[in-house]
Amino acid sequence: MEYRKGSEVTKIGEAGLRLKGNTSRRRPYEGGKYRHVHFGLNLHRNHEDPEHTVKGVRRMDLKWFKDDPAYVREIYCYDLFRRFGVWTAVHDVYARLWLKVGDEKEVYYGVYGMLEHIDKNYLRARLDQFGGRDGDLWKCFWSASLADENASMGLDDNRSSFTYELKTGKAEDFPAAKARLKDFIHHVKTLDGAAFDTWIGAHMDVDLFLKTYAVNVAVGMWDDYWNNTNNYYLYIGPGDDYKVWFIPYDYDNTLGTTISCGIQSDAGRQDPYKWGSDKNPLMTKILKNSAWKTRYKQYLQQLCQDGGLFSYRQSVSRIRAWQTAVKPDSPNNFFKVKAGVVGKMQ
Repeated sequence: MEYRKGSEVTKIGEAGLRLKGNTSRRRPYEGGKYRHVHFGLNLHRNHEDPEHTVKGVRRMDLKWFKDDPAYVREIYCYDLFRRFGVWTAVHDVYARLWLKVGDEKEVYYGVYGMLEHIDKNYLRARLDQFGGRDGDLWKCFWSASLADENASMGLDDNRSSFTYELKTGKAEDFPAAKARLKDFIHHVKTLDGAAFDTWIGAHMDVDLFLKTYAVNVAVGMWDDYWNNTNNYYLYIGPGDDYKVWFIPYDYDNTLGTTISCGIQSDAGRQDPYKWGSDKNPLMTKILKNSAWKTRYKQYLQQLCQDGGLFSYRQSVSRIRAWQTAVKPDSPNNFFKVKAGVVGKMQ
C-alpha cells in the first residue's frame, strides 16, 4: 500500500484488504468489469508494528459513494456531527484510489471516502473524553434494540455473527464485558420515570446523546438505532460505575434517501419526536423527561434555523466547496483485471 498526501509518501510492504458492507456488499469483479465496492484496509493484518501505520493509524475504511452522485452524504454528516460538538463522530476525508492487480494495468477507482475505523486507535485518539481506553467497545448490528439482555453477544472472531459484537479485549475479558452490557440493557429496559432519569443521567452523557440524535434526525438517518435498531457502537467504561457512550456510524443512507423501514415510510416527513419505535427504549424514555425533550428540540432548532449548521445556505456553501475540490478526480475509469491487488491512495 502506498499513501500520498502532497510531498509526504508512506509505503507499506504488506497490508490486509477486505470487502466491507452488508446489503451493499458485492463482487468487485464480474462480467468482465471491475465494480465499485467498499474496502476495509488493515495495515496490521500481518505485522503489528509502528512501521505498518500511517501517522499512527493502522486501520481505515474506504467507501465508494453508493447511490450518491453528489459525493457528499457521509462526508457531510460526519462533518456536521463534529461542527456541532459531537466528538464521538469519526473523521473522514476524500481520497483518490488506485488498485493494481498483478501485472495488469493500474486501475483508477476514482474518489472514495476514507474514514477513521472505530477500534482501539479511535479510543486512543479520544483518551481525554472517554477518560481512558480500558473499557469495552461493542459494534451493534441489526436488532440491537437495547431491550433484550438475552440477545446474542460475542467476541469478534470473524467467523460468527452476533447482535452485539465485542471489538476490544481478549477471551478472558469477555465475561465481565458481557455482564456490563447486560446490566446496561436491563436498566434501560426495566427502569421508568424518575428512577430511569437518575440512573441514565449517572451512566450516560445525556446531553451529548441528544446532540447526536438531533443531527441524526436532521440528516434523515433512518437506518439507525431508534428506527431500525442498527448501525451504532457503544463504548462502555470499566468498573461497576461504568459510563456508556453512543457512537454514530454509517451515514450513507441520509439526505434524501428513504425506505419503508422500522416505523417509517418517508424519512423526510417523519415526526422527530417519533423517529422510531417505542420498543427501542433508550431515546423513547429519555424524551419522556420534559427538560431533555426541550433540549432535544432546541438542538434541532439550532441546527435548522437561518444561519444554522444545517441551514440551506450554510450547507450548500460547504458542499460546493467539497465538490469543487473533488470534481477533477471524480471520473472513474475501469479496466479488465484479475485477482490479488496492490493499492495506492492519495
